[in-house]
Amino acid sequence: MTSSSSSLWGNVDLPPDTHGEWRIGPLQMWIERAEHEWSLATKIVAGGLDESIAYARVDGPATEVPDDAERSRCAVGRGGALHVGPALADRPVVVRAEEPFTLLSGDETTFYVSSPIWLRLCVGDRQWCEFPSLRPSDTWFGPSTREGELCYASRTAARMSLADAPVLPARALTMVRLHNEDDTVLVFERLKIPIGYLGLFAGEDGRLWTHSLQVVRTRESADVDVDSAPPASAGTVALLEGQRQSGPNLLKRTIHALFG
Repeated sequence: MTSSSSSLWGNVDLPPDTHGEWRIGPLQMWIERAEHEWSLATKIVAGGLDESIAYARVDGPATEVPDDAERSRCAVGRGGALHVGPALADRPVVVRAEEPFTLLSGDETTFYVSSPIWLRLCVGDRQWCEFPSLRPSDTWFGPSTREGELCYASRTAARMSLADAPVLPARALTMVRLHNEDDTVLVFERLKIPIGYLGLFAGEDGRLWTHSLQVVRTRESADVDVDSAPPASAGTVALLEGQRQSGPNLLKRTIHALFG
């Protein structure tokens, strides 16, 4: 199987009695079409930072699906093309730096974090299902068990240079501009990404991108704004709009509500 990231998303030509085979990072996926139904099988076969990407259409049924693959079926009474698209997590994602860094008082920096994507399958204009390419672990984010929310946990290298960030087909990249306006240093260990406010874009560089974030930290709070446009390197091909309306001064939280 050979493919590129640009050919993974969109309508898929699968006539009856054929099936498609995908490899998207850690996820292997088989979709088979019969006359009145679609069948789906998925299996996680690698770690979250796998760079594999492939698609092929094959005549006949999918006979080599592993016994331990997860399976589902969709009955259809009327026609419609299969659409395969990326989506973002259904909860905020808490990204933890593999190596924390310190930002000095009055300074600012730009870094890149990534989060796992979901896959969204539609038949025509009707959604069939949505599932993670690799389900992250759950984490509670907040100062106590009574204050906070359930999120997904993800680790990140928090690269300062885009050239150092690998192209991962099953993860979306978010550019974060961090300003430390407090008179003390900021030790960055983790950050809650408000995924529901972000759109998703197909980058000219082969990556999936979200809107960028600007985070301003003061002594008592942290303000978060979502840029109205994607980063320049992301291109302009929009794949998914943000789930909620965004605007100036989108979020204002106490420090622990963003940085833990």
